[in-house]
Amino acid sequence: REGPEVVEVLLELVGRLVPFDDSAVLWLDSEHRALEPDPSSKPGPRLDNALRKAVDEGNVAWAISRERVISDPATDGDGAFFFLPLVGPGGGLGIVAIDVRGDAAELHKYQLGAIALLMSHGAIAIENARLYQSVQKQFRESLVLSDDLERSKADLSRWGEYLERQVESRTAALRDAHGKLQDQHEELIEVHREQDRANERLLELDRLKSEFLQTVSHELKTPLNAIIGYSEVLLDGIGGGLSREQAGHTSKIVQSARHLLALIVELLDLTRMEAGRVRVNRSRFDITKAISAAMAVVAPAAHERAIDINFIHDELPDEIEADEAKIRQIAINLLQNAVNYTPEGGDVRVGAECTDSTAADAPVLPGGNVLRLFVSDNGRGIEPEAQARIFDRFTRLDPTAGAGTGLGLSITRRLAELHGGRAWLVSPGDRPPAGEKGTGSTFYAAIPVRDVSTSRA
Repeated sequence: REGPEVVEVLLELVGRLVPFDDSAVLWLDSEHRALEPDPSSKPGPRLDNALRKAVDEGNVAWAISRERVISDPATDGDGAFFFLPLVGPGGGLGIVAIDVRGDAAELHKYQLGAIALLMSHGAIAIENARLYQSVQKQFRESLVLSDDLERSKADLSRWGEYLERQVESRTAALRDAHGKLQDQHEELIEVHREQDRANERLLELDRLKSEFLQTVSHELKTPLNAIIGYSEVLLDGIGGGLSREQAGHTSKIVQSARHLLALIVELLDLTRMEAGRVRVNRSRFDITKAISAAMAVVAPAAHERAIDINFIHDELPDEIEADEAKIRQIAINLLQNAVNYTPEGGDVRVGAECTDSTAADAPVLPGGNVLRLFVSDNGRGIEPEAQARIFDRFTRLDPTAGAGTGLGLSITRRLAELHGGRAWLVSPGDRPPAGEKGTGSTFYAAIPVRDVSTSRA
């Protein structure tokens, strides 16, 4: 009853654009409230389950209402399911679902546009087919009426023939459109190849940029170390005593040089990670001592602004197996960020706990194989629209909050991912006046570890 010939042709044309292994068709009922399977549609279990899920979650209704082709990756990682809306001039008709396996599921923009155009033409053809079938039904029902209605039979027959020609015409137009789309498809393939070549050139430029940054960073570190070393010699009085004013100036030279050296090291670390030259070197170590060492690094900056750093370690394991230097760097980066964005006299909480998953809502589980570091502050918080980019490179939401390159959180996320973990934040996003305490933010880094020993009570 839904124009099976048109649907068959439509599926054939879609298959030429995107080869699929299975298909299914659902039709909206007369009141547009429910979806009913096409009697001739017999999808396999894989597509049937995906289609039921898409209907239950409202994705099918969304695709029809927005006239958008949507996709859903297969849970087994093999390909994806695509849901193609059928929407004609009279409104939504239903949905066509296809199961695309392997690399064929990676559709380009032009393929999606071609599919959308095919579905639009197909919907028009189906509406005409329905109209034709409706007229045929009325014609059959008219046969039971009196002989006075016999005269309408010829008219209805002619009308049916006209509609049939319309269906044939629409189907022919659909085939012609497909031919044109194939020509466009070949042209777009050539454009895509040009884009691939351009992307390769961009990748090469990015590689050269990373090598340049790494070389420059190495070259800058050597004279900076010399500046720091000789300045410290002057402060120690080895080359002769300094006046108070001279010592003050020399101390500022050391502080500025160390700050610049730290920025260069951050930039060098980032370029190494982007080049894939950083590896995880696992060893057994005391996580409590590692976090304490990180606290000692940021303690001077916290002390200058009267910020208290509290260490929460009620149920930490004795030892874990991971990359100690990288775990310590994660803690330092998160603590420095918290100190920078906490008002004077504020509080920072740092701690760690064990769980069994890197999920944000995973419960605390002493002895679990995931170490979850967290650092909380009572600063102004982060607005929701800014939270999506907080871990991007060179992102600084408040340039006046301390010194830095905006690389610390980006490096933290990359270090967590090197371990197979992840980093995220939780912040209500409220914004009290600058300089005042707020509900702040909590940054997390979940790190899969090995051989967690008995936890401390």
